[in-house]
Amino acid sequence: MHLLRSALALLLLASCADTEKKSPAPEAAQAPPADSIRHFTPDNYPVTNGMLDDTSSNNSSYPRRSGALHSSDKAWFANDSLGQALVFELYTDKHRLATYHFYSTDMPEGLLRSLELHNADNDLAPLPEKRASLPGFIKGALRIGAEYFVSDKGFRLGDDKQKFIKVYDTPDSIAREGALDVLHWRFEGDALYDGKTELRGRPLAKDSYGHQVTAYFRNDKLVGLLLYNDIP
Repeated sequence: MHLLRSALALLLLASCADTEKKSPAPEAAQAPPADSIRHFTPDNYPVTNGMLDDTSSNNSSYPRRSGALHSSDKAWFANDSLGQALVFELYTDKHRLATYHFYSTDMPEGLLRSLELHNADNDLAPLPEKRASLPGFIKGALRIGAEYFVSDKGFRLGDDKQKFIKVYDTPDSIAREGALDVLHWRFEGDALYDGKTELRGRPLAKDSYGHQVTAYFRNDKLVGLLLYNDIP
C-alpha cells in the first residue's frame, strides 16, 4: 500500500509539472496604438507656403537685418492697422518650427527671449539688443491682410484666457512673468508616439513630432502667442 501511495504521489507531481509547462505566461498589457487615440490638428495661421517664399533675395536662409543684428530662417509679416506682427521660424521644406504672434510695439519678454537673433559675430544677441532691433525688423516685414492674424482655431490677440482653456484644457504649467500670466501646453505627436509615454488624457497632435502652445496674457487678455512644432 505504501508503494502504491508513493507511485500515485509521483504521478500527481508529474502531472502538475506538465500543466505548469503548458500554461502560457500572462501577456504584458499592450499600449493602445497611436491611431486608436484621440487626435487633434495643431494650430497655425492661414499664411500659405507661397507667401513664405523669400522674393527679396536668392538666399534660402531669409536674411534680414536691423542695425547690428540679423535674422535668418524667419519670415516676417505685419499689419499696421492691427499693430500686430507674425514671425515664422522655418526649417526644411518650410516646416513651421515656431510661429510668433504679438503686438508690434509690445512683444512679451519671454516671447522675445525665445526668438533667436544674431550679432555681427554670429553670436546670439542679448535681450536689450533684440528689443532695440525689433522696430527695424517689423519695418521691413511684409504687409499682409488682417485675416491672416487669426489662427486656424480662431485665436486672435485680445482673446480671453478661458477661450484657450476651453480648447486646450488645463495648462501643463502656469507662470507669472512681470505683469503677464504665461500658460503652457505640450502635446505628444503621433509621428513618434511609442505607446509608452503618459498622455495625461491629452489627444495626440496629428501628423506631428510634438506640439507646444505658450500663451501670454495681460489682465486675462492674449498679448502674445508661440506655437512650436518639434522636429525628429
